[in-house]
Amino acid sequence: MAPSPSYRLFVLYLLLAGYCCGAALMAEVVEYQSWRDLGRYLSPAEFAQWHTVAGSRTVPVLVLPMVVTTLVAVGLLRYWPLHLPRWGLWGLLACHALAWTSTLLYQLPLEQQLDRGAYSAALLDELWRTDWLRKLAFLVEMPMVGYLALRFFGASSLKQATTSACYDTPVD
Repeated sequence: MAPSPSYRLFVLYLLLAGYCCGAALMAEVVEYQSWRDLGRYLSPAEFAQWHTVAGSRTVPVLVLPMVVTTLVAVGLLRYWPLHLPRWGLWGLLACHALAWTSTLLYQLPLEQQLDRGAYSAALLDELWRTDWLRKLAFLVEMPMVGYLALRFFGASSLKQATTSACYDTPVD
C-alpha cells in the first residue's frame, strides 16, 4: 500500500524543515559573525565583491530549499494529516511568514547595501539585530515540528501496534 499524499508531503516537510533550520542557523550565526572579521582585512569595495559572490552561492544551498519548504508548508493546507492538530499547520505557516517578512524587510535590503560597498560595523550590527526575528521563527518552528512529528509517527506506530498486538498475544 502506497503512502498517502499527506504522509509523503508531511515527511518531506519534516526533512526540509530540519535541513533549512540547520543551514540557516549555521549561516546566520557563523557567516554573519565571520563578516565582521573579514571586514577588517578587506576594503568596503573588496568586501562587496566577495559578498556578492558568496551570496550567489547561498541561493541553491539555502534560499531555494527555504522556498521549497514554504511551498510544501502551503501544500499541507490541502494535505494536512487528519490526526494532527490543525493549529500546528497554522503555527508552521506563521513561522514561515515571520521568516520571509524579516528576510524581505530587513535582511535583504541590508545585504544589498553590503553588495553596494556600504560595509560598516553598524550595518553588520543592524543585520545581526534584525536577524533575530528570523532566528526566532526557526526556534519556534522546530519544537513544533518535533511535537508534530512525534504525534504523526506516534499515532501511526500506535495504530500498527494495536493492530498487530491481537496477533502477537501468546495463546495459553
